[in-house]
Amino acid sequence: ASIGPSVFRDVSCGSAVTDNMTQPQSVPLGGSNPPQFNALSADAKLVTVGIGGNDADLVRIAESCVSIDALSPTGSPCKNHHTVAGRDTAAAGVDAIAAKIAAVLRGVHTHSPHARTLIVGYPAVLPLTGPGCWPIVPLSSGDVPWFRSLLVRINHVLAVQALADGAEYVDTYTGSVGHDVCQLPDRRWFEGVLPTMPAFPLHPNALGEASMARSVL
Repeated sequence: ASIGPSVFRDVSCGSAVTDNMTQPQSVPLGGSNPPQFNALSADAKLVTVGIGGNDADLVRIAESCVSIDALSPTGSPCKNHHTVAGRDTAAAGVDAIAAKIAAVLRGVHTHSPHARTLIVGYPAVLPLTGPGCWPIVPLSSGDVPWFRSLLVRINHVLAVQALADGAEYVDTYTGSVGHDVCQLPDRRWFEGVLPTMPAFPLHPNALGEASMARSVL
């Protein structure tokens, strides 16, 4: 509404990965969404895309942390679980999406060569500092900064690829600091394991989505 487009197409969908730009996405209860690139056109003026977190498996990793950390207020058992032979497999998974993000941006440019292209980063779901708020959000004190570093890391990957591929990176992290999952409900823009507002667990609620929209604008 703020930019008043003459035509607006929204094909975003939860759980999508970069493959779903060019391949159908299966959805619950059967059926599928067509490839998201089907919505692009040669005369498009603006394209925004938020992608990458599912390719890096960040939600599944967060869910594993909730289970692993449920009885551990301190330490970093989830980071330890995802470290194999001294290698942080979660961080490696984030780094590995760079080529996939580059392919998405090239695909957008091919289908919509005149469009201003924005890739939207990830917000500050966890507190900027401190040990978190176990057991309300059951992440151990050492795993909070570790998972926070994964969010910062994926945003860096997105920003670097945007710069390299003629797109623009949208920082949603800065504008959402102080409204993380550990805040009281009236200040919380992102829901924890048990949402207090209508939203999927570990995802933005309506206030968080509005914040991300402001960042895009």
